[in-house]
Amino acid sequence: EPVDGRYHKEKIVIYPEDVSLVTRQLTETYHKIMAHDFATGCGKPDCDWCHFVRSNFKQPGKILEGGEE
Repeated sequence: EPVDGRYHKEKIVIYPEDVSLVTRQLTETYHKIMAHDFATGCGKPDCDWCHFVRSNFKQPGKILEGGEE
């Protein structure tokens, strides 16, 4: 968004490690989506996604540690 009618410009250097990391994240995420693996979460008690999954879906086994008993 412009500030006082001017846009902020910034150069960002992208290193090969960054490309490798993002490529790995995209590949892992794609495989999880294709496997319909939406129920795994971080298990943190204050995590919105984990709370949503615990509240709305049956949990096979103990997928989310620290879940509601």
